[in-house]
Amino acid sequence: MSTAAEARPEVPKPSQTPAARLIDDFERAVDAWAAFRDEAKDTRLAFDRDPQIKHGGAASLRVRYDLAPESWATCSLVYDQPRNWSGFQGLSLYLHAEKEGQPVTIVAYGGTSPDDLLLFEYRLKAGPSAVKGWQQIDVRWEQLKPAPWQGDGTGKFDPRSAMGVAFAFEPSEGDRNLDQLWIDDIPLR
Repeated sequence: MSTAAEARPEVPKPSQTPAARLIDDFERAVDAWAAFRDEAKDTRLAFDRDPQIKHGGAASLRVRYDLAPESWATCSLVYDQPRNWSGFQGLSLYLHAEKEGQPVTIVAYGGTSPDDLLLFEYRLKAGPSAVKGWQQIDVRWEQLKPAPWQGDGTGKFDPRSAMGVAFAFEPSEGDRNLDQLWIDDIPLR
């Protein structure tokens, strides 16, 4: 006879290394990042290291996107197994944008594997400091909300099962959106 505990699938234990405080600073190749987009529409997203526009170090991540109306695109970093971020209150990053009010959604992935991701979002618009230089963005775990299309909206991000981060983009109501922005220095805080 088996018990309920024996019947549940085993959840991988989160891992955390001393270097886990830094998500990315874009000092090395960005091959761990991936672009995802609405393939049913004429939507494009590309990203690369930019050594010219940077907050600190040698480069930043430049994200260029051309979004069809009612579409989406993301630039994502997904880990192969959960990481334990519970020793931190949230994450931080620096944002540089071409124009004030440029929207971006910061996504934290939770889950147990790359095939089992839960999305938690923090929506913002670039402020004047992002256009003139670099805007520091601090996101606490409790500020992350479940994606509107995912469940009943009551879930909470569990930093013990962090699966990565992303930057998501959607066009304004009925408009095509062609823009670019830069991200740099993403530590846990």
